[in-house]
Amino acid sequence: MKSRPFQAGFFTDPYIQSLDLKAKWVYVYYLFNERVNWLGCYEVTDKTALFEMDAQITQEDLKRAKEKFMEDSKLLFVENYVIIKNSEKYENHLTNKQLMSTALKQFIALPDSIKEAFISFKPQEVVNAYKSMFLTFGYGLPSSLLVGYLVDEDIRNKKEDIRNKKEEGVILEKNLNEINCLIDKFKEVNPSYKRLFANKTERSAMERLINEHSFEKMESLVSKLHEIVSMPYAPRITTPLQLERDLGKLMLFLAQEHKTKKRGGVVDV
Repeated sequence: MKSRPFQAGFFTDPYIQSLDLKAKWVYVYYLFNERVNWLGCYEVTDKTALFEMDAQITQEDLKRAKEKFMEDSKLLFVENYVIIKNSEKYENHLTNKQLMSTALKQFIALPDSIKEAFISFKPQEVVNAYKSMFLTFGYGLPSSLLVGYLVDEDIRNKKEDIRNKKEEGVILEKNLNEINCLIDKFKEVNPSYKRLFANKTERSAMERLINEHSFEKMESLVSKLHEIVSMPYAPRITTPLQLERDLGKLMLFLAQEHKTKKRGGVVDV
């Protein structure tokens, strides 16, 4: 849960003043309940909302208010998710890298259908800020963001034509997908492997390993890590950074295993 400032001029806003008392209360709830996050997109059911509002709001009152908010393009309701159109109006985090990192993690955790709704509903300048930050933090660009990113020259900060940008984008997406694929394979040796996806240091180590040794070789090696680390005296490797640091030790160990054929065999890489 995060705190949100309640602006003194909130109730003098012309839109707020145009609402009846019940709609006004429902609107306040959706903007300031404890689930509201930096992303301005969170999950809450009608049943929970009615219970928490506890202000003589009926199911019909709630339905009517939600329809008005969507008609006025203030809020969007999709599959029990709430998307606040201008959540940044109440607390702008777009220029704060630490807060944007949190918001991006919240975006990544959303179902694909909600991601698409978020991108289509939020203001373009907000979506552009997220496009830029995805690359700053080394996350894989969702395809829905990638299309916009490729044609956005300000974010790319390059002057190549659109065709070249698209080609570069395909390569970028391929590299990011390869990194994600290899990090996923660490689940066999690291129960906390999901944390590696958002760790820029670990992603950078994986990228360097791919560039130096090829994706195919790294895929073969990482796929067999769970067998290797269980062998006596094998280097204990559970993250990409450890793999990069101890790759020489690991290859020497495998070479010795191959030579002496200890334990009845060797893991080929």
